[in-house]
Amino acid sequence: MVTRRYGSRAKLTAAFTAGALLAGSSVRADGAGTDRATAQATDQALFDRAKELMAEGRANQACPMLEESQRLDPAGGTLINLAHCYEQQGRSATAWSTFLEAAAAARVAGHLERERAARARATVLAPRLPRIVIDVAAKDTPGLEITRDGSLVGKAQWGVPIPLDKGEHRVSASAPGRRPWEKALFVKDTPATELVSVPELEQQAASDTSSDRLGTQRTWAVIAGSVGTAGIATGTVFAFLSKSRSDDANPYCQGSACRDQRGVELKADAIAYGNVATIAYIAGAAVLTGGAVLWLTAKPQAAVSVGVGPDRVVVGAAW
Repeated sequence: MVTRRYGSRAKLTAAFTAGALLAGSSVRADGAGTDRATAQATDQALFDRAKELMAEGRANQACPMLEESQRLDPAGGTLINLAHCYEQQGRSATAWSTFLEAAAAARVAGHLERERAARARATVLAPRLPRIVIDVAAKDTPGLEITRDGSLVGKAQWGVPIPLDKGEHRVSASAPGRRPWEKALFVKDTPATELVSVPELEQQAASDTSSDRLGTQRTWAVIAGSVGTAGIATGTVFAFLSKSRSDDANPYCQGSACRDQRGVELKADAIAYGNVATIAYIAGAAVLTGGAVLWLTAKPQAAVSVGVGPDRVVVGAAW
């Protein structure tokens, strides 16, 4: 295992000091040199502490520190230590891929011994890795997307054994106009290959897709339009009843004065029905106005019609 990220602390300090003396611009008034020195110091502190934690068997705490160290200042030595840390965590597949990445970085840097060590460790891990094969039944489904743990799985990976770390994983499939599909699986830390078969996705029924095509805002606009239209229709019915009762009361009443109980009752019914009609008209108009605002401020996706019959409200949509 690589024990240091850089050379000794003394060499690092000497090199930095010499560089500063040779090029005064490396430490400028704008703080660029200071920022770089701080980043290096932070990087080294993280690396050293992570190595201590790994020696104590506390990989879960060490790995994030090595990841941050690598982010601050990418280095082949850090990658190899990070791969060892992943291996301590039991993340064999991640360790394997990180060893390969470290080998490639070492080759570019001309560190052939480090490259051989990283490749050797990757070779040892390879036959021990659990793998999954994603078999897709309907590969030509338009817009079909397969994801594994939220990451897109390209077509080139379909049918290919892919190493995975142990633990729970999820494979999902989706396509326009189709019902989504998902499967959860638990991968054991054994050199086994598990087949995940993605079936042909079922077509969505019209009722499943209408809301999606309309969009949330226009869906509420249609609902508001239906409710508002029903309110107007209710107001019309009660207005008719009010007029009918008022006509019936005329033979018994002169204006608001009625000469017998029958006229009083008919007049009271006419007033009550009239009040209900007024409230229904106001409420219906308010809801319709709200629906219209929702519709007009949404992105156009569908044409919807609302019809009113004597005993029903009909809502239609066309695309």
